Amino acid sequence: MFRNPGSVHGGITPVIKNLAEEFTHRGFLIHLLTFTHSDAGHKCDPFEMISVGKGTKVINVMRLWHYLRRQQPDVLLTAGQRANLVAAWTKILPGIKTPVWGSLHNTESKVQSGKNWIRQLRKRYVMRFSYKLLDGIIAVSDGVADDFVTYANIPRELIKVVYNPLIGEYIHKKAKEFPNHPWFASEKKLPIVLGIGRLTEQKDFPTLIKAFALVHRKVPCRLIILGEGKKRKELEDLVSSMGMTDCVDLPGFVENPFSYMSRASLFVLSSAWEGFGNVLVESLALALPVVSTDCPHGPREILEDGKYGSLIPPGNAPALAKAILHTLENPPQKEFLMKAVERFRIEACAETYLQLFGLNMEKKDTHISKYHARDLI
Repeated sequence: MFRNPGSVHGGITPVIKNLAEEFTHRGFLIHLLTFTHSDAGHKCDPFEMISVGKGTKVINVMRLWHYLRRQQPDVLLTAGQRANLVAAWTKILPGIKTPVWGSLHNTESKVQSGKNWIRQLRKRYVMRFSYKLLDGIIAVSDGVADDFVTYANIPRELIKVVYNPLIGEYIHKKAKEFPNHPWFASEKKLPIVLGIGRLTEQKDFPTLIKAFALVHRKVPCRLIILGEGKKRKELEDLVSSMGMTDCVDLPGFVENPFSYMSRASLFVLSSAWEGFGNVLVESLALALPVVSTDCPHGPREILEDGKYGSLIPPGNAPALAKAILHTLENPPQKEFLMKAVERFRIEACAETYLQLFGLNMEKKDTHISKYHARDLI
């Protein structure tokens, strides 16, 4: 597996980690390749992390080329735009027999919107040429796949949709830990609304804060937004200007968000756009009611057109506030919410990956070294 350097705390990280652990459990030897030097040679049980080093894309291509010629793995799966492009260009070089699969985790047209039109045009042509070099592309939602077909003029048959492998016992185990936040230990048990994500334009937390202000006028409650990013100062100023510093908190990135999810009253995804929406799935797995924007793309597919949670137009604070109030007052049954996540279980998603790769090794209770399997990267 070959990951993008900017995905350390992003939605790609749990996908890669869960796949790597499940593939290892099934008897494959996994190498996790990164662009950084810090993890080189590091054993991150149950797989090994290998650095191809920092540098330009050309340097990355040459290093990856040497790696693939030396190791000759059965499959290379890449995650993130830079990793996808580097791996695709490696296919041009001689001696590479390894099938290379790229993956799409975000709505590319939204990611590129607002940028200089010359850069956008150049990016489109680079993607149109590069992604056609791949043996296959995996998109995390139908919406992401359809968007990329239009954006980069890629044949739809080249793209397969596999939902993110997110649900396993580890979520419920971590959910039992108590969150490091005083509001959960307070004797005054007010409803807690939860938001999670990078503090960036994409997540549109200003709309969530404005919606929460409307809710707070009618129902005493609190808002916690977990995450870090360049919009922190802007969000803190907004909270202060609205006089809500006593009921809105931005504690930053936390290692275990599941402990918060298992004790909150409601999760709200306020994004302007997504690729999938991992936190929606994780919240449902912990029987936490959800409200989401009907943004491109992912939430509508996860919530099955609103069956498992309200879908609100992006950027509409009054409508979001109305949905939050309704869900707080009429929470769905826990068993009903948990039914929504069966499609996202790690074992089922990993099996689909292996079928696409043509690597359906029989699972046995035997030590990995007895399989003599070549690397699944």
